[in-house]
Amino acid sequence: MDFAEIARLQAAGDWVRAGELLAADARALQVAGADLVMLCTNTMHVVADAVTERLDVPLLHSGNATA
Repeated sequence: MDFAEIARLQAAGDWVRAGELLAADARALQVAGADLVMLCTNTMHVVADAVTERLDVPLLHSGNATA
């Protein structure tokens, strides 16, 4: 994924669009056969629910393991 676009959206405070893009990429991974998707950026925990809503496989978040 192109994280530069996500970073731009973060800076602009456009969390809805950032979540949509991240969710679309996560969904593409699922469709390609992923058994789970891992969110490896703490900042994007803000949109974890939006990503989870689009998936039928588990979303693992590195922040949860850290906590």
